[in-house]
Amino acid sequence: MKKINNPIQFFSKNYLDNHTMLSSSSQDVKWRKLIDNNPFKENNVIAEGSISLNFKLLFMDENGNNIIRSIDTIILQNYQLKAFTLSYVDVNGSLQEFKSVINNTDQNSVIKIAQPVNARGIAMDINDPSSMAQQIGQMRVCKSIIDLKATTESEVNPVVKDGNFRTADGTPVVWTNYEKWGARIVINSIQKPQYDLLKSFIKRDDYITIIPWYEWEPKDIYECSIERGKIGTYAVNRWSGLISQTLQLGAKENAAN
Repeated sequence: MKKINNPIQFFSKNYLDNHTMLSSSSQDVKWRKLIDNNPFKENNVIAEGSISLNFKLLFMDENGNNIIRSIDTIILQNYQLKAFTLSYVDVNGSLQEFKSVINNTDQNSVIKIAQPVNARGIAMDINDPSSMAQQIGQMRVCKSIIDLKATTESEVNPVVKDGNFRTADGTPVVWTNYEKWGARIVINSIQKPQYDLLKSFIKRDDYITIIPWYEWEPKDIYECSIERGKIGTYAVNRWSGLISQTLQLGAKENAAN
Protein backbone atom coordinates (compact mmCIF):
# COMPACT_ATOMS: atom_id res chain seq x y z
CA MET A 1 0.00 0.00 0.00
CA LYS A 2 1.41 3.37 -0.98
CA LYS A 3 1.55 6.00 1.73
CA ILE A 4 -0.45 9.16 1.03
CA ASN A 5 1.36 12.25 2.25
CA ASN A 6 -0.87 14.98 0.84
CA PRO A 7 -4.04 15.97 2.71
CA ILE A 8 -7.49 15.42 1.29
CA GLN A 9 -8.67 18.68 -0.29
CA PHE A 10 -12.24 19.96 -0.17
CA PHE A 11 -13.65 22.61 -2.52
CA SER A 12 -17.09 24.05 -3.18
CA LYS A 13 -19.30 22.49 -5.79
CA ASN A 14 -18.49 23.23 -9.43
CA TYR A 15 -20.01 26.65 -10.16
CA LEU A 16 -20.24 25.77 -13.86
CA ASP A 17 -23.60 24.05 -14.16
CA ASN A 18 -26.64 23.74 -16.40
CA HIS A 19 -27.54 27.40 -15.79
CA THR A 20 -24.15 28.63 -17.08
CA MET A 21 -24.28 30.85 -20.16
CA LEU A 22 -21.75 30.83 -23.01
CA SER A 23 -20.46 34.03 -24.56
CA SER A 24 -18.08 33.32 -27.43
CA SER A 25 -16.78 34.73 -30.70
CA SER A 26 -17.02 31.22 -32.10
CA GLN A 27 -20.36 29.45 -32.32
CA ASP A 28 -18.55 26.13 -32.78
CA VAL A 29 -17.48 25.77 -29.15
CA LYS A 30 -18.93 22.54 -27.78
CA TRP A 31 -18.85 23.98 -24.29
CA ARG A 32 -21.40 21.64 -22.75
CA LYS A 33 -18.67 19.01 -22.83
CA LEU A 34 -16.82 21.11 -20.24
CA ILE A 35 -19.51 20.66 -17.56
CA ASP A 36 -21.13 17.29 -18.29
CA ASN A 37 -19.37 15.45 -15.43
CA ASN A 38 -17.74 13.04 -17.89
CA PRO A 39 -14.07 14.09 -17.89
CA PHE A 40 -12.69 10.84 -19.26
CA LYS A 41 -15.08 9.80 -21.97
CA GLU A 42 -13.47 9.10 -25.34
CA ASN A 43 -14.23 12.33 -27.19
CA ASN A 44 -14.05 15.59 -25.29
CA VAL A 45 -13.06 17.84 -28.19
CA ILE A 46 -14.60 21.28 -27.69
CA ALA A 47 -13.40 22.68 -31.04
CA GLU A 48 -11.48 21.26 -34.01
CA GLY A 49 -8.77 22.87 -36.10
CA SER A 50 -8.92 26.21 -34.30
CA ILE A 51 -5.63 28.08 -33.93
CA SER A 52 -7.31 30.72 -31.79
CA LEU A 53 -10.41 30.27 -29.66
CA ASN A 54 -11.88 32.37 -26.88
CA PHE A 55 -15.03 32.15 -24.82
CA LYS A 56 -16.65 33.23 -21.56
CA LEU A 57 -18.75 31.12 -19.21
CA LEU A 58 -21.01 33.27 -17.03
CA PHE A 59 -22.50 32.16 -13.71
CA MET A 60 -26.30 32.31 -13.88
CA ASP A 61 -29.12 31.47 -11.49
CA GLU A 62 -32.22 29.45 -12.36
CA ASN A 63 -33.99 32.65 -13.45
CA GLY A 64 -31.32 33.58 -15.98
CA ASN A 65 -29.69 36.32 -13.89
CA ASN A 66 -25.92 36.75 -13.91
CA ILE A 67 -24.67 36.13 -10.34
CA ILE A 68 -21.40 36.66 -8.48
CA ARG A 69 -19.39 33.76 -7.08
CA SER A 70 -16.35 33.76 -4.80
CA ILE A 71 -13.73 31.57 -6.53
CA ASP A 72 -10.03 30.75 -6.20
CA THR A 73 -9.56 27.47 -8.10
CA ILE A 74 -9.97 26.27 -11.68
CA ILE A 75 -9.57 22.54 -12.29
CA LEU A 76 -8.92 21.19 -15.80
CA GLN A 77 -9.14 17.44 -16.38
CA ASN A 78 -8.22 15.32 -19.38
CA TYR A 79 -7.24 18.29 -21.53
CA GLN A 80 -4.87 18.83 -24.45
CA LEU A 81 -3.97 22.48 -24.87
CA LYS A 82 -0.51 23.83 -25.69
CA ALA A 83 -1.06 27.48 -24.77
CA PHE A 84 -3.95 29.20 -23.03
CA THR A 85 -4.92 32.03 -20.69
CA LEU A 86 -7.57 31.77 -18.00
CA SER A 87 -9.25 34.93 -16.73
CA TYR A 88 -12.18 35.75 -14.51
CA VAL A 89 -14.95 38.25 -15.22
CA ASP A 90 -14.91 40.72 -12.34
CA VAL A 91 -17.97 42.38 -10.80
CA ASN A 92 -17.74 45.21 -13.36
CA GLY A 93 -17.63 42.82 -16.31
CA SER A 94 -13.92 43.29 -17.06
CA LEU A 95 -11.48 40.42 -17.60
CA GLN A 96 -8.75 39.85 -15.01
CA GLU A 97 -6.03 37.31 -15.83
CA PHE A 98 -6.07 34.20 -13.64
CA LYS A 99 -3.26 32.15 -15.21
CA SER A 100 -1.32 32.12 -18.49
CA VAL A 101 0.33 28.89 -19.72
CA ILE A 102 2.65 28.19 -22.67
CA ASN A 103 4.26 24.94 -23.84
CA ASN A 104 1.84 22.98 -21.71
CA THR A 105 2.26 19.20 -21.41
CA ASP A 106 -0.09 18.57 -18.47
CA GLN A 107 -3.37 16.72 -18.91
CA ASN A 108 -4.81 17.40 -15.44
CA SER A 109 -4.25 20.67 -13.56
CA VAL A 110 -5.44 22.36 -10.38
CA ILE A 111 -4.84 26.09 -10.85
CA LYS A 112 -5.18 28.26 -7.73
CA ILE A 113 -4.75 31.91 -6.87
CA ALA A 114 -3.70 33.18 -3.46
CA GLN A 115 -6.93 34.88 -2.45
CA PRO A 116 -10.57 34.32 -3.48
CA VAL A 117 -12.00 36.79 -5.99
CA ASN A 118 -15.58 37.82 -6.71
CA ALA A 119 -16.43 36.86 -10.27
CA ARG A 120 -19.37 36.89 -12.67
CA GLY A 121 -17.79 34.11 -14.72
CA ILE A 122 -14.56 32.88 -16.24
CA ALA A 123 -12.97 33.28 -19.66
CA MET A 124 -10.52 31.20 -21.66
CA ASP A 125 -8.29 32.27 -24.54
CA ILE A 126 -6.67 29.36 -26.41
CA ASN A 127 -3.84 30.00 -28.85
CA ASP A 128 -2.43 26.80 -30.34
CA PRO A 129 -0.27 27.19 -33.47
CA SER A 130 -0.36 23.42 -34.03
CA SER A 131 -4.04 23.69 -35.10
CA MET A 132 -4.79 20.50 -33.20
CA ALA A 133 -8.23 19.77 -31.82
CA GLN A 134 -8.84 21.58 -28.54
CA GLN A 135 -9.79 19.06 -25.87
CA ILE A 136 -11.00 19.67 -22.32
CA GLY A 137 -12.62 16.75 -20.55
CA GLN A 138 -13.91 18.78 -17.63
CA MET A 139 -13.60 22.31 -16.31
CA ARG A 140 -14.43 23.04 -12.69
CA VAL A 141 -14.56 26.47 -11.08
CA CYS A 142 -14.60 26.30 -7.29
CA LYS A 143 -13.66 27.90 -4.01
CA SER A 144 -11.29 26.16 -1.59
CA ILE A 145 -12.83 25.06 1.69
CA ILE A 146 -10.19 23.18 3.70
CA ASP A 147 -7.30 20.74 3.40
CA LEU A 148 -7.96 17.98 5.92
CA LYS A 149 -4.44 17.29 7.10
CA ALA A 150 -5.84 15.55 10.17
CA THR A 151 -7.59 12.92 8.07
CA THR A 152 -6.34 9.49 9.06
CA GLU A 153 -8.51 6.98 7.25
CA SER A 154 -10.57 6.63 4.08
CA GLU A 155 -12.39 3.85 2.26
CA VAL A 156 -13.71 3.67 -1.29
CA ASN A 157 -16.52 1.27 -2.04
CA PRO A 158 -17.80 1.09 -5.63
CA VAL A 159 -21.56 0.78 -5.94
CA VAL A 160 -22.07 -2.22 -8.19
CA LYS A 161 -25.08 -2.75 -10.41
CA ASP A 162 -25.45 -6.08 -12.14
CA GLY A 163 -28.06 -8.28 -13.78
CA ASN A 164 -28.72 -10.66 -16.63
CA PHE A 165 -30.86 -10.84 -19.74
CA ARG A 166 -31.31 -12.91 -22.90
CA THR A 167 -30.74 -11.72 -26.44
CA ALA A 168 -33.26 -12.30 -29.25
CA ASP A 169 -31.77 -15.72 -30.03
CA GLY A 170 -32.00 -16.79 -26.38
CA THR A 171 -28.32 -16.34 -25.47
CA PRO A 172 -27.92 -15.47 -21.75
CA VAL A 173 -25.90 -12.35 -20.98
CA VAL A 174 -24.62 -11.31 -17.54
CA TRP A 175 -23.52 -7.70 -16.99
CA THR A 176 -21.78 -5.85 -14.20
CA ASN A 177 -21.40 -2.08 -14.15
CA TYR A 178 -19.49 0.00 -11.60
CA GLU A 179 -21.61 3.10 -11.92
CA LYS A 180 -20.60 5.20 -8.93
CA TRP A 181 -18.29 4.97 -5.97
CA GLY A 182 -19.01 5.67 -2.36
CA ALA A 183 -16.41 6.66 0.21
CA ARG A 184 -16.05 6.89 3.97
CA ILE A 185 -13.60 9.44 5.34
CA VAL A 186 -12.69 9.52 9.02
CA ILE A 187 -11.53 12.93 10.27
CA ASN A 188 -9.61 13.07 13.52
CA SER A 189 -8.67 16.11 15.57
CA ILE A 190 -9.81 19.09 13.50
CA GLN A 191 -10.57 22.48 14.98
CA LYS A 192 -14.14 23.69 15.34
CA PRO A 193 -13.75 26.58 12.80
CA GLN A 194 -12.73 23.98 10.17
CA TYR A 195 -15.72 21.84 11.06
CA ASP A 196 -18.10 24.83 10.94
CA LEU A 197 -16.75 25.92 7.54
CA LEU A 198 -17.19 22.48 5.99
CA LYS A 199 -20.64 22.16 7.54
CA SER A 200 -21.75 25.51 6.08
CA PHE A 201 -20.89 24.41 2.53
CA ILE A 202 -22.59 21.04 2.98
CA LYS A 203 -25.76 22.62 4.37
CA ARG A 204 -25.90 25.18 1.54
CA ASP A 205 -25.04 23.15 -1.57
CA ASP A 206 -25.95 19.71 -2.84
CA TYR A 207 -22.36 18.86 -3.74
CA ILE A 208 -18.78 19.65 -2.85
CA THR A 209 -15.65 18.88 -4.86
CA ILE A 210 -12.96 16.64 -3.42
CA ILE A 211 -9.41 15.57 -4.31
CA PRO A 212 -9.10 12.46 -2.14
CA TRP A 213 -5.58 11.22 -2.99
CA TYR A 214 -3.87 13.59 -5.36
CA GLU A 215 -0.51 11.78 -5.16
CA TRP A 216 -1.99 8.64 -6.69
CA GLU A 217 -3.97 9.89 -9.66
CA PRO A 218 -4.45 13.55 -10.58
CA LYS A 219 -7.59 12.54 -12.45
CA ASP A 220 -9.24 11.36 -9.21
CA ILE A 221 -11.19 14.55 -8.62
CA TYR A 222 -14.85 14.14 -7.82
CA GLU A 223 -17.92 16.16 -7.13
CA CYS A 224 -19.59 14.49 -4.16
CA SER A 225 -22.65 14.58 -2.02
CA ILE A 226 -22.30 14.09 1.74
CA GLU A 227 -25.02 12.57 3.88
CA ARG A 228 -26.34 15.70 5.55
CA GLY A 229 -27.80 13.80 8.45
CA LYS A 230 -24.31 12.73 9.49
CA ILE A 231 -22.66 16.17 9.46
CA GLY A 232 -24.20 17.09 12.82
CA THR A 233 -22.89 13.95 14.51
CA TYR A 234 -19.34 14.18 15.81
CA ALA A 235 -17.13 13.46 18.81
CA VAL A 236 -15.25 16.11 20.78
CA ASN A 237 -12.07 15.48 22.77
CA ARG A 238 -12.89 16.97 26.16
CA TRP A 239 -9.26 17.92 26.81
CA SER A 240 -8.24 19.45 23.48
CA GLY A 241 -11.65 20.53 22.15
CA LEU A 242 -10.78 18.98 18.76
CA ILE A 243 -13.47 17.25 16.69
CA SER A 244 -13.56 13.81 15.08
CA GLN A 245 -16.15 12.83 12.51
CA THR A 246 -16.98 10.27 9.83
CA LEU A 247 -18.21 11.54 6.43
CA GLN A 248 -20.11 9.39 3.95
CA LEU A 249 -19.54 10.52 0.36
CA GLY A 250 -21.28 9.67 -2.89
CA ALA A 251 -19.76 10.65 -6.24
CA LYS A 252 -21.69 12.55 -8.87
CA GLU A 253 -19.70 11.09 -11.77
CA ASN A 254 -19.73 7.60 -13.16
CA ALA A 255 -16.63 5.77 -12.01
CA ALA A 256 -15.97 4.50 -15.54
CA ASN A 257 -15.44 8.00 -16.94
